[in-house]
Amino acid sequence: MRKRWFERGVGISLALLWIAWGAGAESDAASFPAYSIRRVVSQRPAMEGAFSPDGSRFVFVHRDRLWLCEGGRSRRVGAPAVDRVYRARWAADHLLVVNHVIPGEGDALGVLDLRAGRYRRLAVRVQEGDFATSRTGGVVVWWRQPRPLPVAQALRDASPAAGAWMAVLGEGVPSPVRLASGAYARLAVPSPDGRSILGLAYGEKLCLHRVPAGGARILTGDTEGTPVAAAWSPDGSGVACLFASGDGGEERRSLRVYRVGEDEPATRPEIPPGCVEIAWDAAGEGLFCRVAGEDPGLWYVAATEGSQPRRVYAGRVLQFASLAGGHALLVVPAREKPWLHQLYLAGIAGEEARRVTNTPSFDHLDSVSPDYRSVLITRRPRDDRQSLFPEATLWRFDLREE
Repeated sequence: MRKRWFERGVGISLALLWIAWGAGAESDAASFPAYSIRRVVSQRPAMEGAFSPDGSRFVFVHRDRLWLCEGGRSRRVGAPAVDRVYRARWAADHLLVVNHVIPGEGDALGVLDLRAGRYRRLAVRVQEGDFATSRTGGVVVWWRQPRPLPVAQALRDASPAAGAWMAVLGEGVPSPVRLASGAYARLAVPSPDGRSILGLAYGEKLCLHRVPAGGARILTGDTEGTPVAAAWSPDGSGVACLFASGDGGEERRSLRVYRVGEDEPATRPEIPPGCVEIAWDAAGEGLFCRVAGEDPGLWYVAATEGSQPRRVYAGRVLQFASLAGGHALLVVPAREKPWLHQLYLAGIAGEEARRVTNTPSFDHLDSVSPDYRSVLITRRPRDDRQSLFPEATLWRFDLREE
C-alpha cells in the first residue's frame, strides 16, 4: 500500500512539474501567436505549392504534373496538355499560369482555365521562374535574358531577344505587349490587383506601366542609383523600390516608397547597409529588409520619413515570408548542419526568434496565403533539386487565430 501511495505521489509530483514547465513555456512564448506546421498532401514527391487568390485551395507539382488540392482532396489538372511542370501561379480565381516544358520547343508559359478546362500556350523560351503574376486581375509578366547556348543549338536556333512582356488573361487568346527591351527588362513587378506594373523603360528610368495598354509613366524625384528590387504593399496602394549606387566596396543602398497616383516618392526610410531584398509587412505599415554581407540578418523599418531600422533576426537569412501581426517566417542555415535549414518565427516587437522545426532539412517557402496566416513549404531531406527521384514533401505553416 505504501509503495502504491509513494508511486502515486511521485507521479503527481512529476505531473505538477510538467504542468509548471508547460506554463513557463507558454509564458515565454506569450509574445508569439500559437502556430502549427504539418504535412498537407500524401503525394511524394510534392513541391512548388501555390495558394489560390482566396486561399481556399492550392496547386502543387507531383511527378512533373500539376495537381489541385481542394477540400482536403487532391486531383490532377491540365492533363494531357500540361506536363513536365516547373511551377504554376494563380492570376485569377480560375486562371493558372503554368511554367513547363513543351516537347521539341523547350521551356514555355501557358494559361490553364480551370473553369473551362482549357489550356492555351502563351510564350515560348521562358526560362524556369522568369515570370510573375498579379494576385487578381489576370495579369502576367515574363522576361527573357540571353543565355549561352550549346554550339549545336546555337547554329540551329537564334538566342531569344532580351525583353519583358505582359498579357491580360481573359476569355480570348492573350495578346502579349512588350514592356521593355534589353537590360531594361530585368525589373517587372505587377501590382496585387493587376492594374499597374512597376518596371524600367526609357534608359533604365523607373516607371509604372499601365495595364492593359502598356504605356509607361515615369516616376521622378530623387532616384539616384539603379533599381534592383521592388515590392508592392498588400493593398496595392504603394510600392517600394530598392536602389543601388556606387560600385565595389562603396556600393550604397537606398529605399524609396511611392504612392499610387504620385510621381514623387512619398517617403525615404533609412535602411541598413547590405540590404538585398525587401517585402512589406502584412499591415502595409513597413518593410522587412534582408541583409547580406558581413553583418547579415533581417531588419524592419516603418514606411515613414526618418524612421530608423531595427533588427529582427541576427544571422544569415536565406529566405523569409511576411506574416500577420508583424511576424515573419525565416529560412536559416541549421547550426549543426549549415548545408541544411531550419525554420524560425520572428517578430517586429523585439522578441527573440523561435525555432519552429525540429529536424533540419532543405526548405523553400513557396507561397503565402492572402490573409498572411499560412505558408506552403517544400521540405527535402537533402538538396536533391537536380535528382531524377526527389524526396520532397509539401508542408503548411499556420498562425492560429488569437
